[in-house]
Amino acid sequence: MLYLFVFYIYTVKKSHVHRLLLVAAVILFSPLLYLRHVEEDVSLASYRLGIMCCCLTVSTYMSPMASLKDVCRTKSVESMSFLLVIFNFLAAGCWFSYGTILNDMFVALPNLLGLMFGFVQLSLFCVYPSSRHKTKSLASTITA
Repeated sequence: MLYLFVFYIYTVKKSHVHRLLLVAAVILFSPLLYLRHVEEDVSLASYRLGIMCCCLTVSTYMSPMASLKDVCRTKSVESMSFLLVIFNFLAAGCWFSYGTILNDMFVALPNLLGLMFGFVQLSLFCVYPSSRHKTKSLASTITA
């Protein structure tokens, strides 16, 4: 919260921050209002909330895939963050294991998809290595 407060004080476009905070509030509080005031069947509400969380989890794991077109076009993974990909893969593995232990498909299934997306993203680092790594390896070969 402190970061948001300091950011808000020093930002030039306060209307843009207002809009982002409004969108975040709607996204955060809509499911809560739905569960509290609209749906009376607890099991149905739990199921629908689980589906929403699954979709959000899968979209989070897919976010590095947004640069897939650029990676294939340039044949370089410079537009992808290796740390983001590796930690997404590791987090998906941990959560998939946890969901499997609990026998909870709302935890296991989206994280299994996250593992698969992570594997595809990691394989891109093997297929299309970054030109920065090529330059470093070439420079070390020349000086050695």
